Amino acid sequence: MPSDPAISNLIDQLAAPAAEADAAGSKLIALGAAVVAVLVDRFPDAPTPVRRRLAYLLGRYDLASGDAARLITTLVAAVEDGDWKVRRNAAVSLGTLRATAATEALLGQVAVEDDDRVRPSLLLALGRTASPEHLDRLRTLQLSTPRDRETAAKMIDSVSARSDSKVGVRGDVTPGLGPARFELWTRSGVAAIAAVEAKAAGIEAEPIAPDRVQIGASATLDQLGTIRAALFPAVTLWINAPAGEPVALGKAVSDGLRPALEALTDGNVSYRITLDSALTVVGQRATWIRAFASAADSLVNRATSYTWELRVRADNTGTLVGARPAALEDTRFSYRGADVPAALHPSLAAAAVRLATPRRDDVVVDPCCGSGTLLAERAVAGPYRALHGFDRDGRAISAARRNLTGLERIRLARTDLAALDDVDRPTLVITNPPYGRRVSDNRSARTLHQRLDAVVADRLAPGGRFVVFRPPGFETPKGLQVERSIRVDAGGIPVDLLLATRAR
Repeated sequence: MPSDPAISNLIDQLAAPAAEADAAGSKLIALGAAVVAVLVDRFPDAPTPVRRRLAYLLGRYDLASGDAARLITTLVAAVEDGDWKVRRNAAVSLGTLRATAATEALLGQVAVEDDDRVRPSLLLALGRTASPEHLDRLRTLQLSTPRDRETAAKMIDSVSARSDSKVGVRGDVTPGLGPARFELWTRSGVAAIAAVEAKAAGIEAEPIAPDRVQIGASATLDQLGTIRAALFPAVTLWINAPAGEPVALGKAVSDGLRPALEALTDGNVSYRITLDSALTVVGQRATWIRAFASAADSLVNRATSYTWELRVRADNTGTLVGARPAALEDTRFSYRGADVPAALHPSLAAAAVRLATPRRDDVVVDPCCGSGTLLAERAVAGPYRALHGFDRDGRAISAARRNLTGLERIRLARTDLAALDDVDRPTLVITNPPYGRRVSDNRSARTLHQRLDAVVADRLAPGGRFVVFRPPGFETPKGLQVERSIRVDAGGIPVDLLLATRAR
């Protein structure tokens, strides 16, 4: 833990130009809740640029810290600050923290706030802090602009949803689905791996598209929710109507999907719609949703606190609607307490680990470990001898230390690929190096992948495996046998997931 003067120096840097201030803020967040007391002490007398940053940063700390009460008190005072950005950022932080103790202060400030740039943030914060007993007061707020009224409607909807604690998704039942069916939806390219995982769990599963797995009728949502290589389970309905006919789709969902959703929901079935970007002309999305909701009037359309998310996908022959159980808690990746930019989605990490076929005696190395997602998934997959994670970015190593807390036989170090030389014959190297998406970075990314291949070919144990995410067009690993190459979607970026092995 740095000394108070070192922390104060970082606080002073928050007044610097954007890049330097961002870096100082990231360092303060990485230091954890232990710095909250210093931040709170400095806040009242700090210059305006620093107060703006601090009002935002204070919302990024854990309320379980011993300074939680002082933190909330500071932010409550900040919503009355003379600077509009301080007020707005303080409101955002109180909402992020779900600071119920701040509700009265937020209600009071909404009533007197005269800046159009601040009121929406105050209203959204109330959506997270207020309780159902505040609903009467929330509904009588005097709001003059259409944006404020729209934001308030979402906020009231969110608070109203909490008034019925029994509403939720039933994950432990096997309902009659009628024309609907269960599926697992995955990142593109991962369906076959998710199907193998599901079958290993005793679930009838068959990939039917690069990103979809059809599931047997005897499964439950709780069972499907354990499949780590999937994004989520879905209750799906194929509709023989084009996506441009929202009324026909709404009626079909009401008739064909509603009975299954009702059987899987405690309380009223509520939903929010997510449309493929190609489905509607820009500016017509709201019109489309209103027409759909009017036709599907047996279901409740909500902007927040909905039990199901309806994902609408179209092709040349019709429309697929998949209902994701939004109210069903997903605990698969609970280790993710910290993240870094361009982090690998954990379902892709789980797919990569399954492709590697874990062994009890694995010595695992991720030389570009980021926040540690691949190492975490390998630890979840079963016993191992040792885990090693390296990264040149100190923030990444800090995030990995937080995410991998409690694991045994693990070493994390801020270093580069050369550290592989210090690992005695790793049996599994699994990693997601930079892709070099910008032209200026492409050459350096190619060089990094080539260096990685050379080090792995030299250090990997006989019979060892090398699993790597690689941009199309980059060279395949030399000196190793490529066993599998799967084109996957890495957050909108097509990359190849490679499995290569070294001869015994």
